[in-house]
Amino acid sequence: MRNKAKFIAGAVVLANTTNISAVETEDTIFVTAKAPIAAEEFSGSVSVVTSEQIKLSGATTVAEALGTLPGVFVGTGSGNAQSEIRIRGMAGEYGLILIDGKRVPNAERNISSSPANRTNWVSVENIDRIEVIRGAASSLYGADALSGVINIITKKAGDEWRNSITLSGGRLQGDGEIDSGINLATSGKINDTFDLSINVDQQKEDEILNADGSSQRSDRKTTNSQVKLGINLDDDERLELGVIYDEESADGTYSSYGTASAKELEQEKTLLSLDYSSKINDYNTALFASAARNNIDDNGTDWVIEDSNVGFDIDGAITDNQYINAGISYREESAKRANLDFDDTFKSGSLYGQDIIKLNDTNTLTLGFSLEDHNKYGAAFSPKVYWGNILNDEWDMKLGYSEGRIAPAVREGSSDYVISGHRTYRGNDDLNPEESQTAELTVSYGGDDVFASITVFNSDVDNLITTKDVNGDQVYSNVNKAEIRGLESEITWQLDKLAQVSFNYTYTDAVNKDGSDNDGNQITERPKHVANLSYNQKVDAIDSSVYVALQGVSSQYTDSANTNEIAGYGTLDLGLVKQVSDNLELRANIININDRVVLDESNQAIHAGRELRLAITGNF
Repeated sequence: MRNKAKFIAGAVVLANTTNISAVETEDTIFVTAKAPIAAEEFSGSVSVVTSEQIKLSGATTVAEALGTLPGVFVGTGSGNAQSEIRIRGMAGEYGLILIDGKRVPNAERNISSSPANRTNWVSVENIDRIEVIRGAASSLYGADALSGVINIITKKAGDEWRNSITLSGGRLQGDGEIDSGINLATSGKINDTFDLSINVDQQKEDEILNADGSSQRSDRKTTNSQVKLGINLDDDERLELGVIYDEESADGTYSSYGTASAKELEQEKTLLSLDYSSKINDYNTALFASAARNNIDDNGTDWVIEDSNVGFDIDGAITDNQYINAGISYREESAKRANLDFDDTFKSGSLYGQDIIKLNDTNTLTLGFSLEDHNKYGAAFSPKVYWGNILNDEWDMKLGYSEGRIAPAVREGSSDYVISGHRTYRGNDDLNPEESQTAELTVSYGGDDVFASITVFNSDVDNLITTKDVNGDQVYSNVNKAEIRGLESEITWQLDKLAQVSFNYTYTDAVNKDGSDNDGNQITERPKHVANLSYNQKVDAIDSSVYVALQGVSSQYTDSANTNEIAGYGTLDLGLVKQVSDNLELRANIININDRVVLDESNQAIHAGRELRLAITGNF
């Protein structure tokens, strides 16, 4: 029974609200965890979205792909920015986003009112899986992992050469807006030493207008490419070079200080990486270096955001009952605003360690820490303690505590940053890092055909940065606090080998604790209740998979005084993946079948209405 329970547990973490083919994988290896560990044994709350789930759901962005996970909510961005991914009630800027384990610049923290600049670095067609850690994870990743970690794992070259072309399109019913895309991919072994993967993608979205001529959604064009060259030096040594290059443009008409005006956004993104992995005795080791750059023209404001990292990781078993992983890294983060003559760089070094100790056959203790030394904010220690207990053949329990830390944005923490306009904003050299402390308890059940889990958590978030009026200027200050409590539950029932039903429910109570008149109010744009129900069915007779998903979202406030709100809503999606032949795959989706239109307070679309999507992939 115990092996069966672990089998289903690993499958649910992997396939949470996904298609049933993922259940065929007993152990999930987490690159995100910086150690080869089965998903059900990870000390924390995790979910994985697979490429098969993305296909069935019809998701065209990372945000859409993650929108049905427990503890994750996707809201609108601001202006031309795309949707914001919020983990456990916190803003998108507080989550660390990685691509194949490499940081991308946290542009959201440096460019005000654009909280979604990190979502389109790679095409969803090129994603193998997305791993999501919910909760503070600074003990493994250092700064930026305040609410959690999103690691986007792209597809790797296989032993055999593979080529594909995908044509996609979408249409918003009734309005005629058309989306279109093309993806070209090739990958495989060149010889026993070299392997190569190349992916080139272009997506276009038409603008969606409100009755008053303002934009529900921007007109957008995204072109990105990724190249990975692998060199197998021997059985235990590998070198990999990676390049990601992306261009994105968007324009629409949005309100600013009560006046509607045209806004444009141009982005040029580059991520260069070099990885060397080997073994020393029985330990896995890795040396890595990456340099990422985001050139942004935000409606005439020019920014250059850079994030460079080098480091060393090691992991392995030191005894039969202990598994360690440790590492050291150095990081430089810079922000430059050309038309303001502002340029500053923050530097930090991190040391981390984690020890997974098997106390006996039923108890495991995980101890972790990170020590970060920042050139401006000094040294800080972030601990992690998790206890896991196998109660019996069906029941498990995990209890843990972790801390997270994120340094102020470069612009916020630099007094040299002064921007005058409708208001004057000033940076502040005396800021403190924002911090969180999270405690959580998870109880899970794994039977013959059912896996269920429930997690309760409490996060206290301190030193949140916002602006404070000082002699008429808006000065960035540590004046906000928040308390976020929540419950994340899920259940998956394997009906038979071909059918699966999954349900998850998230309760989030995100409360403002800033001491103002709004103290005790709910943080804006955070629904308390979100539920997802999905059904997956494989139909062997027609070589197809069918996906039905229902999401319900409760009302959410749009102002700090909690006087205005967006009403609750529900959406129903349908997906079909059909293997037409050995070389041809067809995907069809109806998104928001019930044609629900949901707008935020700025009349931007959370849901624009019923949308038809179609994609066809040829493999050769």
